[in-house]
Amino acid sequence: ILKKLDGLPMKNLLICPNCQSPLKLNCYEDKSFCQTPYEDQARRYYSFINTSVKSRLLLIELGVGYTTPDIIRFPFEHILGNHPNAYMIRINTNHPLAVEENAHKVLSVGEDIGTVLAKLG
Repeated sequence: ILKKLDGLPMKNLLICPNCQSPLKLNCYEDKSFCQTPYEDQARRYYSFINTSVKSRLLLIELGVGYTTPDIIRFPFEHILGNHPNAYMIRINTNHPLAVEENAHKVLSVGEDIGTVLAKLG
């Protein structure tokens, strides 16, 4: 990270109040991602999913591919496979299809998101 910061004015950097080192944003780009700040939100999210089992649930997935599929794509497929009343609309130019066992619960749209949203008007 220091190579990326080389040459930037110090006033533009976030600095650790304890050790005065440049801080790195918590981005999902490697194994150093810290989930702790999001654990309460995750609990509420999964509680919502679990309590909706007797209701209908529509998942809308916009442009999610395979760069980081374990954040949205794979969890949505898991929900579809385990939730009896879950369905999904997936809009993705390159990867619109669902896994075979969930295909009957997915409306796959293989077009550009902007084009699709413009058609919805």
